[in-house]
Amino acid sequence: MITPSFPIVGIGASAGGLQAFTRLLESLPTTIGMAYVCVQHLAPTHESLLSDLLARTTKMPVHEIRHDTRVEPNHVYVLSPGTDLTLENGVLKPEARIHTHGLHLPIDAFFRSL
Repeated sequence: MITPSFPIVGIGASAGGLQAFTRLLESLPTTIGMAYVCVQHLAPTHESLLSDLLARTTKMPVHEIRHDTRVEPNHVYVLSPGTDLTLENGVLKPEARIHTHGLHLPIDAFFRSL
C-alpha cells in the first residue's frame, strides 16, 4: 500500500457550496503542501463548471477527476458529474454513479475512503 507523505483534505458541500469552496481556496497559501478534494452534491446529468470557477480563485492547479489520478500536493481535485469518488493508495478513483432509490451520498463515500 502506498500512502502519500502529505495530507489530503476532503471538502464536502451541497449543490450551493460554491461560495464556501471559493472562500476557502482564496484564503489558502498555494504551496502549503496539501492536496484538496472538493466533493459536491451534483445532479448526475448537469454539466459542472466547478473546476473552471475554482481555478479562478486559486493559483493551485484544479483538476476535474474523470479517470484514475494520483494525488499531488498543492493541487485541487473536483468530483465530475455522474460519478462517485474514492481514494485508494494515493489515487483518486472515479466510478459511474450507481442509481439507487435512497439517498445518494457521494461525500460520505469519499470521506470513508479518505
